[in-house]
Formats: sequence, C-alpha cells, structure tokens
Amino acid sequence: MAAVVIGSKSGIFRLKDFTWQCLTELESDVLIEVEEFSFLLHKFPLINASPVLAKIISKFSVDEDRDCAFVLDEIPGGAHSFELIAKFCYGEKIELTSSNVVPLLCTAYNLHMNENYLKGNLISQTETFLSNEILSNWKESIGALISCEPVLRYAQELDIVSRCLDSLASKVTYGKSSNPQYEISWNGIVCTKDTKKLSGSGSEWWHDDICSLSLYLFKRFMEVLNAKGHDPLDISNAVIYYASNHHSRVDPNSTGDWSVDERILLEEIVELLPKQQGATSTKVLLSMLSASIMLNANETCIETLEKRVGTQLDEATVEDLLVLNSGGGDKSVRNVDCVKRLIKHFIEENSHVNEITCDSTNEEGFTEAGSLQFGKIGTVAKLVDEYLAKIAKDANLKLQQFLSLASAIPMSARPSSDDLYHAISAYLEYHPQLSDGEKEQICQLIDVQRLSRDLCRDVAQNENLPIRVIVKALFCEMLDLKKSLADHGDGNDTGTEVENTEEYGTDSTEGKILSETKGAFSRLRFWKRGGWIRLTSSKPESPKETEETENAGGAKVMCRSWMNMKTLSVEKFKALLAPTKHTSSPERDEIGVSEADIKTAVSREARILCSHVENNLRPKIAKLQELGFSMEDISAIIACNPYIFRTNIAPKIDFLMEVLGSVNNISLLCKIPGNRLLLRSLEKVLMPNLSFLQEQCGFSPRQLIQLNKENRLICSKPHVLKIAVERADKLGIARSSPNFINALLTVSYQNQCIIDAKLDNLTSLGFSQEEIALMVSKGPMLLRVPEKLVGSKMEYLIKEAGCDKIDVVKYPALLAYSLEKRLIPRNIVRKLLISKGLVGENIKFPNFIQLSEENFVKKFVLQYEHAIPGLHRAYVDASTGKIGGVESFKSILS
Repeated sequence: MAAVVIGSKSGIFRLKDFTWQCLTELESDVLIEVEEFSFLLHKFPLINASPVLAKIISKFSVDEDRDCAFVLDEIPGGAHSFELIAKFCYGEKIELTSSNVVPLLCTAYNLHMNENYLKGNLISQTETFLSNEILSNWKESIGALISCEPVLRYAQELDIVSRCLDSLASKVTYGKSSNPQYEISWNGIVCTKDTKKLSGSGSEWWHDDICSLSLYLFKRFMEVLNAKGHDPLDISNAVIYYASNHHSRVDPNSTGDWSVDERILLEEIVELLPKQQGATSTKVLLSMLSASIMLNANETCIETLEKRVGTQLDEATVEDLLVLNSGGGDKSVRNVDCVKRLIKHFIEENSHVNEITCDSTNEEGFTEAGSLQFGKIGTVAKLVDEYLAKIAKDANLKLQQFLSLASAIPMSARPSSDDLYHAISAYLEYHPQLSDGEKEQICQLIDVQRLSRDLCRDVAQNENLPIRVIVKALFCEMLDLKKSLADHGDGNDTGTEVENTEEYGTDSTEGKILSETKGAFSRLRFWKRGGWIRLTSSKPESPKETEETENAGGAKVMCRSWMNMKTLSVEKFKALLAPTKHTSSPERDEIGVSEADIKTAVSREARILCSHVENNLRPKIAKLQELGFSMEDISAIIACNPYIFRTNIAPKIDFLMEVLGSVNNISLLCKIPGNRLLLRSLEKVLMPNLSFLQEQCGFSPRQLIQLNKENRLICSKPHVLKIAVERADKLGIARSSPNFINALLTVSYQNQCIIDAKLDNLTSLGFSQEEIALMVSKGPMLLRVPEKLVGSKMEYLIKEAGCDKIDVVKYPALLAYSLEKRLIPRNIVRKLLISKGLVGENIKFPNFIQLSEENFVKKFVLQYEHAIPGLHRAYVDASTGKIGGVESFKSILS
C-alpha cells in the first residue's frame, strides 16, 4: 500500500472525549467546532497556512477579552480531514494514503492552502502524492476513487474523479492482462463467451476490484471505457459481474413488491450494457428481462431488453423463454405477450426474410445468403413451436394467446409442421373445454402436407382433432400409400372417379389431393359439408391386391382402416345399427335411427365406419337399451357423441347410473355435443373427479350435468379439477352454497391474473373489500364481465338509472346484465312510465331489471301499450340490438 509521511513533529495533539487539544506551553486562543468534535488550537499556525482560516479568525477575533470560537461547516471529509489539516499546520507527522489523500486534497483546496500563500503548502504535497504514487497504481487508484464518494461534489469540481477513472481505464485497455480464474455469471447463468468474441477482447482480472465502486462511479467508469473503444464483450461481462454481486437474487416466492433501489439498479445495469449485437448473450438478456418484469421496471428498460433479445432470438432456447412470466409470485403464468413482442422485434430486424419463400422441393434455388437467413428464421419458428408445446399444458393459456403466438412466425418459414402439431395436440388435450369452432380455428394452423408420415398417421388417430383435419391427414396417407405401391410395382391407376369434388374447388387442398389419389381405393363414401363425397372404382381389387396393399410400406394401419370403410356404405351402416324393436316414428325408417343423426355422427367421427359391427356397435347399442334408453335417445346420443364406440362404455354407464341416479340424467349428459366424458378413463378420471365433486363439494346430479355442459371440467385430470376448486374457494363462497358451481365455472374460464385484475377494478370503482366479497358471494358470474364494461355500466347506473353503490352491492347482477340490450331499454321504459304518471317515482330501477323478459314485457310494456303507442315495438327493437332501436325509444320519450 502506497503511503508517504509529511511533517516532522509528533505528540503535539491529544484527543480527550471529543476534543482535540494542542499540547504546547501556550494556551489555546481559538476554538473550532467541526461536526461533533472540538479543536483547541492557536491562531498563528492556522493563519500561516490558510488564507480562508485567517479571514474567519479575523472575523471572530473582534473582542480581545474573549477567545475566538466558531463553527466550520461544509468541510470536505469532515472532522477527520480537519484533524489532518490542523496537524499539518503545526508540522506534526501525517501519513498520506489512497484512502485519505482525496478528502485531504479537497479540504486543502477548500481552505486555499496553495503555493502562492505558503511554499510547500498542503495542496502541492497531496497533488504530488496523488499523481506519482496513487494514479500510477491500479489498486491505489481504486482506493482513491472509492474515497471520492464522501466528497464527491468537491472531487468532481477538482477533476479528481475523472483523473482516477481515466487512469483506471487506461490500465484496463492498454495494461497487461491475465486470464481470469472464475466465470462471469448472472443469476447462475454463465455469461463468458467462447465464441463470437468481438475483436480486442480483454481479460476480466479487474472485475472484482470495480465491484467495490458505487453505481454512479461504476457507470462513469463504463462510459470512460466505451469512450476509449474498449472491447464491448469485456464491458458486458464487467457489467453483468457487477450486477451479480449487487443484485439480490429474485425470490420466486415474492409478491413482486420490490424496493426502489433494486429496480433502479437493474434499470441502470440494462442501460450500461453495450449496444453491439452479440456482446451480451441472449440467455442473460432474457434473465434480465424476466427480473425487470418482476421488479416492475420502467417501460424503457423492458422495451430495451425486448428489442435486444429480439435481434438475437435465434440464439435462445426454450428454457430461456420459459423464465419469462407475468410477474408476481406465480411463476407458472407465462408471459406470452412478451414472447410475442420478442418475435415481432425479430421479424422487424429480419424483415427481408419475409421475401424468402419456402420451397422444400427446390432448395438449390436459394442463394447462400437467402439460405442462411431462412435458416435463421426457421430456427426461431422451431423455437416458438417448441415453446408453445411447453406452455400448452397451462390451463391459464387463452386460445387467442396461443393463436397469436403461433401466427407470429410466417407459416412459410416452417419447413415442417411437426413441432406446431405437437403444440396444438397438447393444447387440445389440456383444454377440453374448447368448442368445435375453436378447435377448427386452432387446427387451421396445421399444414397437413408438411407433416412427417408418422405424424400424419398420428393425426388420423387423434380423437381431439376436428374431422376436417383427420380427413386431410387420411388423404395424405392415401397419397403416400399410392406412391409406396408404385415403388413396389403395385401402383396401377384403376381409373377412379371423384364425384362432387367441385365442392372443394380444383384449387383447394382437398380437391388437389382427391384428384391425385384416383385409383387408390374403391367405393369410399363419407359425409362432408352437407353433401356426400364418393370415390368409386370401375375395377374392384382382388384379395391378392388387398393383401399386398396392406403390407405395402408404412401405410399398413391406414390401409386396413380404409379397406374397412370402402365397403361400408351409409345404408349398410344404418342396417347394422338396427335395434331389436322398431319405432313407429314416421321420420325414421324401420331400423329406428334417422338418416340425419347418422350423417351427423359420421361428420363428427368418420372412423365410426371402421367399427366392428358384432364386437362393438351392436353390444353398445344393446347395453343402452338394457338400461332403458329409448331409441330416440340412443339416436340422439350417437349423433352428438359417436366417440362412444371407441371405448368400453358398459362399466362407465354403470358407474354414471350410481352417481346420477337415472337414465334421464345420463341421457342429458351424453347428449351434450362433443362431450367426451365416456372416453375418459374410469379409474383415473371419472371416478376420482365425480367422487370429489360429490363428496367434497356436495354437487347434485343436476349440478354435475350443468358443470360438464358448460365447462367439461369433469373430463380434466383430477389435479386440474382440484386446482380449479381451490381457486373457487378463494372467492370466499362456501362449497355448500348453490353459487359455488358458478364460482367454479368462473375461475375455470379465466386465469388468476384476470380475476385479480377484475377484483382490483371493483376496488378502483370505490367498493370496499367487504362489499366486493358480498357481491361475489351473491353473483360470482360478475367476475366474467370485462373491466371496461363494469366501469361503463357503473357509470350508467349511477348517472342515468338513479342507482347508488348500495344498490349495486345488494344486486350485483346489475353489472352482469347487457348495457345495450337490458339496462338502457328498461331504464327508458321506466322513465317513460314515470313521465306519463303510469307508475310511481319511488319505484327502483333494480325492480325493473331483475324481472324475467316475459314478465317484464307483460307487466310494464304490454300493459301500457294503449297509453304509449309504439312502446312494445320500440322496446323489442332496442332489447334485441336492432339498429335505431334506442333512437326510436328516445323519440317516444320526447
């Protein structure tokens, strides 16, 4: 450690309590107070060294009978620095070190102790020590820079901070280096790169020392390094190393209520990272982005990180993206919107990639640059699809979020749809509540022609997919089979004709595939889009050809299925389903199953035509008849849920009979379109779920049917159901309450973040926690209403309908009714009747709202039609949302 001693005397000063005394024969004649210390000194040594002290002493020495006494404020370095000043004035030995030279120099400048006033004064001696001994040494410069903190304002004015920083930066940039013995990491993520290092990369021998600097001085140091053109990779590693030593690890159990200091630190660290692409790894940037979201950092910080991650998103992995969540304590809530923004930034950075088209049959058509760029976006496409497959199991993931994320990458950038199919299949499996229309919507993303053969076969057997996708996959399998047969010498064209292909159009995917598969199979007939499509053959296949076909290539399984289907017409299918007793209904033929129901069943489940008659179809129909199901019920069940022929329904029906108690209840359950309850495992799903709902939640058979009809939670895995029930418990509604099922349905439709946001919105509207709890207990369906609509309804109820907050608390259903179709029309009716004197002014708005539509029209509209002509028509137009309906009301009112 560098040090120098100036002065020659010793033992002059003594500290007693908080008072420094000068041990000389002369009695002290001046008392100076600095902070909590007192200094009993003599005027002459002080006046001789400092013109500032001379002036102050002269000012306070007017009365010769009294000792001179004054307080010194704003002394740089405080009492300790003034102690050294006093000793210097008396010639006592003082030791200059890196820790005291800066405060002492600032104090000397403050007291004007320069050469012009006294030769060999303190400024010249400390300046010489600082320049020669401190700034020439790395460790001493660090110590001097740290000592600038207490006197930062003075040190900056005297340019001492800049001199220290410049000295340190020069040593880092141009000095000798040695390899580090540690790895640079952020939150456990190794940041030091072995590849893609920028030119001039330095070593990290200095990182430990700069971690002792304050954030402000560290920022100044990084700015000086940048100005000197230091290696951005080295600067990035230094910033990350500094952050990892100062940033507390993100607590996964935290609620997200972070201190301001932590947020500021992270925001500053992000700003310090070099802007050059590749200087900071994508993994580290994503980790910082996750921390920024949980720390509620400012928008600029988050946006900067998102843009930087987006530019190098092709370097990320699925595990990197999974660290992103929506903030707060629940790390399972994935931040899909953030990932979507990352993809957007990537696409913008590589906008020219959109001009590159994917043509897997002519890869040589790409230029070298084009191939590289397409490979880059293809990497990101695969990353997004794998990420979707990971988060698809999240029950809180909305369909629109999934669709928007999957669509963020151009479909042409995907050389294969395999990964996207895996993601969609997982989403459908873990979200059984999706409607058929929603399933169709999500499956439009699948390009069947870009699926591998194995996956194409899997699509055809996937019970969660819509019939349209399955048919496409089957056609692709037929085409592959035709090619396989041709390779084996059996692919002769038999002249198959395709009837009704105009339904698809010659340019459509289905039409092209149908045209290309002429001669593949004979007499295939199935129902699609309201018309029958038939593939007929003029030449039947021989048994030998059938056997060879079944063993050709990898299409054995699909071939066998289609060979069964090709000889099974709808007429034969109807005959096979003939019950033992005939019905007398004129709308049904002698077998008792309507053709409309059969067509509906086949359109929902084409594979029903492959079912074995004696071993599958007849026993299940007979089982339903034995239990007392009518043929009309059986026909309706087959139309709504033809999937029942895929499973052994006998034990499941027996169990449902025990739970639901009657054939009528089972019939109601099975008639729910698309209900796959009977496909679920009896031991793993049905028994645990239904037992739990009955025993733990007290659900009646009617409530079980309602739950399965509206949400299909019963079909979920047991742990998913239990989580939903626990979330419903948090709403404060007892399980024995009739409203508990509505609470369960409410939480199953929305993730917890959305529910919390809606509860916060009610708080912002002025409701107390007790009032909110009461409202939710009365009407949990209130939490299904979007926040914006709640606000507009609240405003209307108070300003236009004459309600107050107490009315809303008492009747929370007011916020659940439609504003345009119920609240406004009925309020206009109320105002009309009051203005005409037909009802009293004291009648309250809730009384109008809660009546059923039939009772309201009968009691308040039709009854007064004679007094207010046109009232009924105007009300009907307004309540049904007809354009101009409200205006016609207002014209009556005027």
